[in-house]
Amino acid sequence: SLTRYMLPSISDGSNDNLAVADASGLASVARTVVVISKIGSGAAYRAMLMKGSWGNGYGMTFRNSTTDFSFWVKGWSSGYVAVTNPAQYSAYIGRYDGSDVDLWTMNSSSYHGTNSGFGQTYDATGSLYLGTDSTKTYPWSGKIAEVLVYSRALTEAERLQLQAYIHEHYGLGD
Repeated sequence: SLTRYMLPSISDGSNDNLAVADASGLASVARTVVVISKIGSGAAYRAMLMKGSWGNGYGMTFRNSTTDFSFWVKGWSSGYVAVTNPAQYSAYIGRYDGSDVDLWTMNSSSYHGTNSGFGQTYDATGSLYLGTDSTKTYPWSGKIAEVLVYSRALTEAERLQLQAYIHEHYGLGD
């Protein structure tokens, strides 16, 4: 199933965030998460999206000190894929199929990275946070146009259809 959030109001990195109550489709292990956003300036570490906790969940985060954007599962420091120096305006597609963690970026220069054979399960109970982390310590600075959360890992054909949608609606990718 697909859960979709349109969030043009999340922008300043202070109090603009949204907590979505827990639902069965948000807690499944295999999933695909898509965020179209513009990275702003500000804090050293920022969370665009988080479900669960830093050590047991999934999320998308940006670290200013190393200029990397990452999609992670289970824990932010182990089951992740990161892109360094992402474009300011990008679409990020994170996919976890129960084994591999994948991240695609769509902007003027596309990227794909894989953390193969990770194969971890996690307990991502609690709310899905958009524009911050679960502790509200690391708010997002930038804009979030749209968030799509699929309760399963998309197939390669479905991912390519999703990229065509992003290109058509946001002009990102090729």
